[in-house]
Amino acid sequence: MKQGDRSEAEYYANIIDPMDYLEKVVSPNVEELILSRDDFRLSVNAILSIDSFVGVIYRYNSSRDLNESCVSDDGFRSELARLDADYRIARDLAAALKHGSLTRKCDPPRQVSKAEDLVELLVGAGTLMCGYHPLGARCAFIQAGGAYQSPGLLCRRVELFLRDNVLEKLHI
Repeated sequence: MKQGDRSEAEYYANIIDPMDYLEKVVSPNVEELILSRDDFRLSVNAILSIDSFVGVIYRYNSSRDLNESCVSDDGFRSELARLDADYRIARDLAAALKHGSLTRKCDPPRQVSKAEDLVELLVGAGTLMCGYHPLGARCAFIQAGGAYQSPGLLCRRVELFLRDNVLEKLHI
């Protein structure tokens, strides 16, 4: 079917379908990141696709009038950040990547405040995750809460949180 065969509303609705976005954008980006063992570029792609996915969920809910407790996109994101510590880090890192640094107060408080909190390091003492990162490889890490985290493993946990808790709760 060609784009012209659908009404504009049908085309738009399919573009922002949360399950389609999850399956066609988020999950493949996260899987590729994990298989790469935390490539820097793929880390950015996965974090930003998760961030845009939350916007898709919010927009979809807004169109269904289900956001009783959240009057804004920021409010929805803050509510999710209170529910899941990993999502909170992903939210903060996405905002830092988009803006360079974050100075505005946020509730809950930011765990990541600058784009430089996504770093590329040689894997060694202090960063090695046995069985995941090859010793001596250059891998991306997220600096949050005084520790280094694997972007791939964090993104996978956030993906599962959004799929199993948010989409299911909202009956999407």
